[in-house]
Amino acid sequence: MHYIFTFACLAFSVSAASGPKLNTSFASVQGTFSHKSEWVQNCNFDRWPQPPGLPTIAVANNLYEGAGYCGVCAEVKAAQSTTGPRKVGIINTRCADCPNNSLNIAPELWNAIVPANAQKVIPGRALIDWKVVPCPLTTKMVLIGKKGSAPGWLALQVASAKLPIESVKIQAKHSLRVIPLVRQNYNFFTLPQGTTLSGNLIDVLVTCTNTKSVMFVDVPYKDKDLFMTGLSNC
Repeated sequence: MHYIFTFACLAFSVSAASGPKLNTSFASVQGTFSHKSEWVQNCNFDRWPQPPGLPTIAVANNLYEGAGYCGVCAEVKAAQSTTGPRKVGIINTRCADCPNNSLNIAPELWNAIVPANAQKVIPGRALIDWKVVPCPLTTKMVLIGKKGSAPGWLALQVASAKLPIESVKIQAKHSLRVIPLVRQNYNFFTLPQGTTLSGNLIDVLVTCTNTKSVMFVDVPYKDKDLFMTGLSNC
């Protein structure tokens, strides 16, 4: 079964929003203080709890489009600082009115990286450097289904990934066809338009941007409470 999946993937592709590469970086961009740090926002992680020790980050609209940055971890520091602290947070939403490539940062992360004297220049705003880093997670990858999934409409969310997600592909049981899913702005992967599944079980292949893949076998995609833990992570 796994051989068929791998072979078929080479012959079937479709464009989709993939996550950023590790160490993608931005220098001297705007960072702003976020007055709220609610976990469940645009990335819709309502069934995956916020990982301990990872403050929330909102990413600028130009990067959020396609939700490729959802669940991605970023290391942030004050711009041009060589000795200041570097702290890691997790992206869980978009900042609709932020300049390109900028971040809106939860209070605990902001206060840890922005010096007190810099906060007085323009309160709530400072220049920062940031880059994409592995999430410091000890948990395995998780696959979450959206209520209402059916043969003609499927929505799957990947959570608890250490690295950004490159692609999600599925294969119905007893089928040779591999179907790349399309990532939506609400951070679920869905069937291409006009696609209908057969049967009650699918295999799901999640590939991270480091090319490592995690397989979920015999996924009951119609289950409204689908929450499946994988065997590994990126």
